[in-house]
Amino acid sequence: MVSKTYDSKLDEISRKLDELSQRVRQLSQEPTKSRTDKPCDFIDSINRRPEERCSSAAFGPTPATPSLGSTPPQGSLPDSPTGAGVPGGHGKAEYEGESSLFAHAIFASRFLQNAIDSATNAEVAHEMQVVLNGLKTAVQSGNHKSDTLRTLYPHAKEIPPGSTTRNLPLPLIDKVFMCLRMARECPQVATLWLGDYIKPSQFSDYLIKVASPGPASEADLIIVHCGLYWLFCECSKVVPDEDTKHDYDAQAFICATNLETVLANLRFHQPTDMDFAYAMGMASLYCLQKNKPSAAWNFINSASHMVQALGLQHNVPADTEGPEETAQKRNLLSTIYVTEKMLSLRLGRSSTFRDQDITLSHFGMQHPHGSFLAELAPGWINMASIQGRIYDDIYSPGALRQPPPVRTARARALAAELTTAMQHAQDIHDHYEASKGHVLGLDYHEIARRSDRVIGLSMLTLIYRSIPPEEPSTSAFCQECIDAARETLHEHDQCVAVITKARGKTVFLEAYLNWTITQSPFIPFIVLFCHIIDTSEAADLEHMKGLVETLESTSNPRTHSTCSKQRRLFRVLYDVAVKYVEIQSRPSIGPGGMSGPMARPQSADAFAGTTVNGRGQDATNSGGMVGDPGTTNTPDTPSHMAPPDEVSGDRIGLVGGLVEPTVFGDVDMGMDLSGAQLWDWFNKNQAIMRMLEDT
Repeated sequence: MVSKTYDSKLDEISRKLDELSQRVRQLSQEPTKSRTDKPCDFIDSINRRPEERCSSAAFGPTPATPSLGSTPPQGSLPDSPTGAGVPGGHGKAEYEGESSLFAHAIFASRFLQNAIDSATNAEVAHEMQVVLNGLKTAVQSGNHKSDTLRTLYPHAKEIPPGSTTRNLPLPLIDKVFMCLRMARECPQVATLWLGDYIKPSQFSDYLIKVASPGPASEADLIIVHCGLYWLFCECSKVVPDEDTKHDYDAQAFICATNLETVLANLRFHQPTDMDFAYAMGMASLYCLQKNKPSAAWNFINSASHMVQALGLQHNVPADTEGPEETAQKRNLLSTIYVTEKMLSLRLGRSSTFRDQDITLSHFGMQHPHGSFLAELAPGWINMASIQGRIYDDIYSPGALRQPPPVRTARARALAAELTTAMQHAQDIHDHYEASKGHVLGLDYHEIARRSDRVIGLSMLTLIYRSIPPEEPSTSAFCQECIDAARETLHEHDQCVAVITKARGKTVFLEAYLNWTITQSPFIPFIVLFCHIIDTSEAADLEHMKGLVETLESTSNPRTHSTCSKQRRLFRVLYDVAVKYVEIQSRPSIGPGGMSGPMARPQSADAFAGTTVNGRGQDATNSGGMVGDPGTTNTPDTPSHMAPPDEVSGDRIGLVGGLVEPTVFGDVDMGMDLSGAQLWDWFNKNQAIMRMLEDT
């Protein structure tokens, strides 16, 4: 939920971007003059207070994500917590309500400014500076807010003095029982409610404990409130009566409020047992649903440490526990493993699971009836393992210190393994098409199959991104990377088309967007965007257009706020790309009018802002971003040579002012130029993804 103030800021940003597009359209029609003014500097002062705008520091180190220990004592929910891991007095972009559009407006505008800076038209540059300053003011307005628990848990209630989270009201018990009956009788609700993570009979035990007088742990409360929230959501999707649907939605909101209140007041020290492992896993999944991957990472880390401390990753003698207990433990471990590995790559952090430590035979979910979920589980686990190795073998600082041939060999081996795993998953989907169609409907089968493929193709794009293009190509990406990005967006288009034509299409849209769009197609979309700016290849606009149009045709801003903002972001990027290609194709645009960046090699500016002693400066020039195509001035392109003040580091790029500059002295001095460029590209993308969290 965002306030009316935030909505007005979002509208203002969109309006300013529209003005930018209009000015670009008029660029070729303006009289050409020699340029006397300094190129308009869009973010020379973004993220700085007025007294700081002459400082060379663009953006301080991003504070650590609030840990579980940063929650206050029960009875208080401060606006600016300063607990462990939460520095007081310093804001960051991770949980700000406008972060997503803020980040992407800057990112899109960076490419626009590069094109404008290449023009030799002082009049246009002067007018553009006014518009860009207005956009800077709009995005700067929401950029200095401190992290608060209320932005992380917006529905959490303050606990009255003398009370505890144990006293939070449950939904009416008759409605709970009605939904529990639906979960038993309706295959769709039964499958999508808890999956194989926790058995309904286990959940009933927790519910009885919380609903009856007596003590209940924080783990019990999290499991019950989160489980009931999911239950009411799933039941709301299948009931035909609108009044009943709204009633279930209201009950789900009560449960979400209770859950967020418990999470906001959660203590740091928790027992290491199965109950809390279940609770931390469910809290992580809830945060992922709400597009809070950093908070989800905190919870899944706790769950990972707990299950490993309990020894769930090892085999136990057959006579020490029954088959039901064994299945429960394996299902718990599998879910936590898959979620943790996905978030590890998503956030660019080392996994807490080491595959070498897992000695469990037949690692995967166990189901007494051999359902398609149990059959798909080994494939999901294999994909999760590959996600962990993508970071370890390609994008970790240690991997980027390896020579390019070593990284390329690793990437191609991972790509081959991933392709095999994707084909195996498709074979299982096809084999169980009949049973899935019987349980959930043929539409769900098709959506699930294509969704898995979208995720796999997005991973493939990220793998190929690490492979340098073959000589004499001037592209920023190898051809396999571009092809994978195109195929990802095409597959996404097909998946959303199935959702659009499906009966009751809103049943799966929100889940698909939360679990696939926010984590998977982002990299392919940006790869194609950069490729279009790099080459002015108009054919790729169709791939971007398909994603934007399908989002616009299926999005309900009231119900799917995340999708609404993603749609706006992708629309802005697409419109900028269209205008850029249009201007580049006009005969009136000469070599000095709007010169594209395609002839400028990307790797040469990896260390553009570093110093001899290794202390990192802002590694951008002429409005560029380290590692992005089209930001390097070379002797072969004197018309793009940056002024001396820009080369010296006084000028910063559009993205460089939003995310912390890379300190090459810490990790990169052992890397070659291509390794440093890839490291910086990966970190900049992760920073933008973190700013995307509160969309």
